[in-house]
Amino acid sequence: MTLPDALVLVHDRTVGGGAELALLAILAQCRDWGMETHLVTGRPGELHGRFEAATDRRLVVPFRYRRQPASWLRLPRFLKEGRRFVAAAPERRVVWAGDVYDLWAASKLGPAVSQFQGEFDFDSDASLRKWRKYGARRAARLVASRPVAAFAAGRGMRVHALDPRVDAERFAALPPRDELRRRFGLAPEDRMCLCVGRLDEAKGQPWLLERFLAHPTLPKEWRLWFAGTATGADAARFRAAPTCVRWLGWRDDVPELMRAADLMVLPGTFMESFSMVCAESLLAGTPLLALDTGALPRVHPLPELRAPPAERARLLDLWAALTRERLASVRERWAPRDAYDAARWQADLRAAIAGA
Repeated sequence: MTLPDALVLVHDRTVGGGAELALLAILAQCRDWGMETHLVTGRPGELHGRFEAATDRRLVVPFRYRRQPASWLRLPRFLKEGRRFVAAAPERRVVWAGDVYDLWAASKLGPAVSQFQGEFDFDSDASLRKWRKYGARRAARLVASRPVAAFAAGRGMRVHALDPRVDAERFAALPPRDELRRRFGLAPEDRMCLCVGRLDEAKGQPWLLERFLAHPTLPKEWRLWFAGTATGADAARFRAAPTCVRWLGWRDDVPELMRAADLMVLPGTFMESFSMVCAESLLAGTPLLALDTGALPRVHPLPELRAPPAERARLLDLWAALTRERLASVRERWAPRDAYDAARWQADLRAAIAGA
């Protein structure tokens, strides 16, 4: 498969999220293959410095989503600056829309590859209809996680399978768990539960904070740590929490925190199309409590640690029932179903870019 000379990524914002980390991995691999990498973004965020380091050229120009009034107001400037920017890239290039919502803007700059990231409903065709609305029918190629690609194939859509890249090498090289716990100030008797992700109602952290503090036993027996970005009232709320709760903000050492934790929790009703948190918790060897939403039933190996979305409060019951002995037993069974294959991920990405 012959690769193009450049990849032009169009992504609305460079915030600290799982989708952005997945895109950074794509940019890094393209550079390793000798391709130029270019970025068009509208809103620089916490990871913008890393996107700058991962790309040869960048354009920051506001753009928004289809059928929003601001989209049409910003379109003339976006078209003028965006097309000039893309024209300066090598002629053999691919325009890559980093999310379904980026596709409408990316398609204005040339035939675009559309990657689906974010929320996906596996119980209906609603997410596929949304993808079509934002231009999937006109996209050069469609790319999504393996669970989404399999779902779409059953409905007659050809989608290249590409899971987010998991940094298995980093997890394999982590120091021993006891060493990491000492690094983070955790005593042998401390029990710490970690929640990773942007603080957001859909992601469930505000709900979890409230329910954890109201629980009769958990605050006495556990520490609850949150790692992720937050703004405004959410940030103030988590900063003001009691000492059994700790908000860490954005962290670059999340794999180390995952390995040091006794337990992890994913409390959101957000329907993940893959769940990087679950994949990484498996590599870290730290069990994950979660809801049966999105792709989680397809990637989470232990039903006993999952609860139905309509019964979210059961997460706290499952958590409270995890004595030290039972948690040790669960940890022994918490492992990936298949070994992570970096070569397969590279082959999947190459096929998605080259259109094979």
